[in-house]
Amino acid sequence: MGSTEVIKQEPKAVVQVASAQSLIEMAITQNADIDKLEKLMALQERYDAKNAKSAYLLALSMFQSKCPVIVAKKQGHNYKYAPLGDIVAQIKELLFHCGLSYRFEQSQEGKSIKIRCITSHIEGHTESLTIEGEADTQGSKSSIQAIGSTITYLRRYSLLGALGIVTADEDSDGRVESSKKIDHCDSAQVIKINELIEKTGVDLNNFGSLVNQTFGINCSSFAQYTKEQADFAIKKLESKL
Repeated sequence: MGSTEVIKQEPKAVVQVASAQSLIEMAITQNADIDKLEKLMALQERYDAKNAKSAYLLALSMFQSKCPVIVAKKQGHNYKYAPLGDIVAQIKELLFHCGLSYRFEQSQEGKSIKIRCITSHIEGHTESLTIEGEADTQGSKSSIQAIGSTITYLRRYSLLGALGIVTADEDSDGRVESSKKIDHCDSAQVIKINELIEKTGVDLNNFGSLVNQTFGINCSSFAQYTKEQADFAIKKLESKL
């Protein structure tokens, strides 16, 4: 019988990238000075914030991909709208499954009523959208009812804007099926836009305004873009590299 040669292979070294937390622990065991520890803790905070934002954008993309067009059935002054209660009833379960939540903050300066819709993810990242208006004095409302009407109006539209929700009235329901999903951008596109913003150094607000003006939209977050709008933003930013 022929002899069998056994070839032994040395195990390959596994290169591990140290996390900011492990660097902090290492610095503590080595009695690092306060200045070094503060820099490492700041690094950890940036690392956690970036991961939390990525998780938020992924959850928002998932929510938008599954959220149907909400039909506006209630009659208003020459238009139809979806009451806040109807909107919440249709999205609350989906928000929960995506790890998202929302809350409102309100304030009043003079005649202007401000509503801030804050959307949050379980990983800790939050985004907000603020809109304002004066008390709705149309009709025979009392002063309190006028303020309440405006608060409800602002809450409804700030929630729709913050989450990128689309509504359609019953007349257009034949053209836009309520079960139709909006072709929203995905998390990879949003992350790419943010990376290019950092690389190119362009002003975030000015660039957002440019995209809004190009498409005639009013998005306050890149995650609210459609795939087409996100592709446009990416190409525009890549052209600046």
